[in-house]
Amino acid sequence: MVWCVYDPPMLEDVPVVCPGCYASLVVLEGAWACAGCGRAGAPLGPVVTLYAEPEAEHAAIEVGATRHLRRATDTAEAVGRQLTSALAVSRSRLEQLGEGLQRHVGGLGQRWQLAGIALRSDGGPTRHDPGRIETQTLRDWAWPTDAGWEDENRQAHGQLMDHVGGELGRVLVLGAGASRLAYDLHRDARHTVALDLSPFPLLVAASIWSGQTIEMWEFPPVPRTAPSRRWEAAAPAPAPGLVAVAADGLDPPFEAGSFDTVVTPWFIDQIPRDLPRLLQVLRFLLVPGGRWLNLGPLIYPGDSAMAGRHGLAEVVTLAEAAGFSVDRPSSVRVQYLCSPASTQGRVEVVHAFGARRDDIPLEARPAPPWLHRPDLPVPRFGAKPDHPVKAMVADAIDGRRAVRDIAEHLVRTRGMPPEDAAAGVQLTIADLYARR
Repeated sequence: MVWCVYDPPMLEDVPVVCPGCYASLVVLEGAWACAGCGRAGAPLGPVVTLYAEPEAEHAAIEVGATRHLRRATDTAEAVGRQLTSALAVSRSRLEQLGEGLQRHVGGLGQRWQLAGIALRSDGGPTRHDPGRIETQTLRDWAWPTDAGWEDENRQAHGQLMDHVGGELGRVLVLGAGASRLAYDLHRDARHTVALDLSPFPLLVAASIWSGQTIEMWEFPPVPRTAPSRRWEAAAPAPAPGLVAVAADGLDPPFEAGSFDTVVTPWFIDQIPRDLPRLLQVLRFLLVPGGRWLNLGPLIYPGDSAMAGRHGLAEVVTLAEAAGFSVDRPSSVRVQYLCSPASTQGRVEVVHAFGARRDDIPLEARPAPPWLHRPDLPVPRFGAKPDHPVKAMVADAIDGRRAVRDIAEHLVRTRGMPPEDAAAGVQLTIADLYARR
């Protein structure tokens, strides 16, 4: 399938703020410029990008694209080398796999070129991996819903809609990923923003819901039959008013009360490390009396603290303490990522609930997450140090380093004592931010 030139994305009916300084913004055809701090951003194809450090984030996106394409190319070349000495019985399988990999690589290159994502020869850290949810993208838009296969998309939408009472209005989906749930919810919404930190799944999804049919390839580790499978990904119908936004889901760049409904699918256990803070963010984003819809299991990353691995009853208690009235949760055992092309899949217990925000106005924006998370990049925020040590920390803030990176940098270059470096940097940055 040939990728089309993208129409400029439109972000309407939602008040947007600068992701760096929180000044009000106007987004025109996906582009924006902040008069307050000078930051500016441009869209990637049909995706609006709203990052606190646009240049650094775009560089990291290009690094992620380059590494993913290199891995796919290396795999294709390795298959070609193995083909020369393969047993006769295996040649057809390897030829099919090699052809699929070559077409996959060509499609990725074309996709990213049209979106304005350049390939970079230099490296550097990146939190953007295009391969992270390729299987979810296939599930959302390509796998068939007949022939006896369970439709995971329909099940997820149906379970969540059981907790909806009334109209959805303006909807924000945090951690939207490949965005099929956002697409399905949009049928009952006035305006929908599908937000994810990574632009890669959004790029595919927004192209599909605009009416394109896209060739995608699957390479199951344990194939049912063929080693590669070609799929045509398409949406049942176009979805005007559904907008893809690449931004930080822990600090969404919107004004208070911008949404009537906020949805967190497979999000609260995977992304935030501080659920009470996230609940304050949800209250900030919702209008008084607005609705929070949650869907997903509670499967926490292996490196998360045990104290933060909240069970369902704890989540409900924390939500009620934060000003939400939570309905009776539902828990359903479902198939997860069970591909027709693979012999493997998972079974998960997925929880869903709806919660109403209280009517108390909330104007103060919650503190940004990087003030408390040493693993998140610290954006430049116009620090005004009044002490040489604070100036040393402020000079090390470049928009890419996290607190722990700044601490390591100062230990290495300025001789800062390593024992308490990270804690000291965290406190100093918090003080600088408060005095900005």
